Amino acid sequence: MEKTDIVDFILLARALPAEPSLGLVQTLEVCDSLVAKIETVLEHRRALVETRTLMLHYDQDQIAKQSADVRDQLSTKGDLSPG
Repeated sequence: MEKTDIVDFILLARALPAEPSLGLVQTLEVCDSLVAKIETVLEHRRALVETRTLMLHYDQDQIAKQSADVRDQLSTKGDLSPG
């Protein structure tokens, strides 16, 4: 079975009633400030990933525009030392 959020939700929904130590589930309002902080961190992470992806595509484009002689001198290991 492929792992997805829906599968996780269903498994969690089935497991929760069977675990008496969990007690009553708190409403989301109790966790609003924590949820807001987590959402802020996730949004920042998404922005960083998007920026990184754009920069990688830009770099690949710039490298592709170079002559074969220049491309051959570039390291393929991701470092900045001479190849």
